Amino acid sequence: MFTLEVKDLKKEIGARTLFEISHLTAKRGDKIGIVGRNGTGKTTLLEILAGVSEQDAGEVLRDGTTGYIRQINPQDERLSGGEKTRKLIQEVLRTRPQLIFADEPTSNLDADSAAHLKRDFKKFSGTIFVISHDRDFLDAVCSEIWELEGEEITRYKGNYSHYRLQKDNEREAQQKAYSENMAEKKRLESAISYRKDMAGSMDAKQEKLFKKGLTRKEVAYGRMFKGGQQKSQHKTIKATEKRLERLEHVDKPFQFKPVKIRLPETRRLKKGTSLLQISAGDVKVPGKKLFKTEAFSIKVGEKIALVGKNASGKTSFLRAILNEDDLIRRTNEVRIAYFDQELAGLVTSETLIENVNRVNAHDKQLAMDVLGSMHFSQADLNKKVAILSGGERVKLYLSMILLSDANLLILDEPTNYLDIDAMEALESMIREFDGAVLFVSHDGAFVRNVSEQVIRIADGTMKWIPKAMTDIVKEESEARVTVAEDKLVVQLRLTEIAAKLSDPKISAKEKDELNEAYMRNSQILRQLEE
Repeated sequence: MFTLEVKDLKKEIGARTLFEISHLTAKRGDKIGIVGRNGTGKTTLLEILAGVSEQDAGEVLRDGTTGYIRQINPQDERLSGGEKTRKLIQEVLRTRPQLIFADEPTSNLDADSAAHLKRDFKKFSGTIFVISHDRDFLDAVCSEIWELEGEEITRYKGNYSHYRLQKDNEREAQQKAYSENMAEKKRLESAISYRKDMAGSMDAKQEKLFKKGLTRKEVAYGRMFKGGQQKSQHKTIKATEKRLERLEHVDKPFQFKPVKIRLPETRRLKKGTSLLQISAGDVKVPGKKLFKTEAFSIKVGEKIALVGKNASGKTSFLRAILNEDDLIRRTNEVRIAYFDQELAGLVTSETLIENVNRVNAHDKQLAMDVLGSMHFSQADLNKKVAILSGGERVKLYLSMILLSDANLLILDEPTNYLDIDAMEALESMIREFDGAVLFVSHDGAFVRNVSEQVIRIADGTMKWIPKAMTDIVKEESEARVTVAEDKLVVQLRLTEIAAKLSDPKISAKEKDELNEAYMRNSQILRQLEE
């Protein structure tokens, strides 16, 4: 029994067809991730599936009650983005719907909240449709991926990693087909060129015969012989040209080109040069202490993840840097570019390329390379920013920041609403950027792939950790295994002591010693559990 069925669905925006879907179904228990590049219409599709927007043609049949989780709950400005998202998710889950439609539900959630949502979605017995850029989340939750590309939906069984494996195989097959197609095209073109040269040389040879003084009869005989050969050559040329015309066109698959962004000479500093110095003390907002911090500095070349739970003060600390609060000291050489979700640096009345040109401190080719990595095409350059999707605006603003002359990039949740291809391109460009980057992201894969140092806010303290997040995760995982093993040993010891205490034959002295040992091991177990 289907919980959702799509028939002949069509949606247009102006003269553009966003998508056409002949037939799609989902059944109870399916957990479906919807992926695709920004601007392809993922949110529009989800809204139509959920019944909160109208399609232009076709129908969507739903069997059961629905719950819709929007990108951000606009209510209650007292709450952080993560708190708003959690509140909206809890409100939807409380209604116990049979179908859930979720648009970027992990955006702004800290690691603990995202882990809790994973558990809730995995336990959910109904049908889930989720748009997410969070690769870890899609891997943990989804049983199927729907890819929206080229106005169509393609279904892939399995989670996100299985989808990527299938896509990689498809891309390899397409690259092979493209290479073979190009080789065949070149072979046919070479054959045509060779045959034409042969035919031309025959004409030249006949002219030479006249010049050598041969009789007309001898020349006529030669022409008859050569004429047969020429006809054969022209016939072969024509046949080869037809084969070339009939040769099927194979599109060249997109190949990501790594982009290395070197700062302009006036902003370039030696790796390791200090840009910011943070003194030990209390970080505050008006009327409230957020946390205390130890002293540390941020240097050229560092890629630093700022991590902590929702409402722990991450964004407040970034703003303290921008405002150069009491504990912050900037060096004279630092130039900061700041990204936040407001996208205040975009001028919506201008075109994409006009916005880029306004801030670009590099040559035109690098600008085109950065925009290309973000999957902007030549046709996009003259689009007004006002008509771009939310994800496309984020990609544009990030491109502008990367192309500026800043040597310290401060990025507050840059991955929210980016498509996964663009996020992976951003990872590569940040790694290749020769300035410093301080960023906040709740995307675990992004943090692991980019960070080389970590600033962690926990238990009212901010600490500098000179390690990549991958190393920290590995060490903490090993520590958890060690703790689990130690707990098991202590639990077995307690069981053994309890068994001895139950023996009526033990002396009072032995009983006292065993009770003392039981208390001591119970305390050790409590410490391990903490």
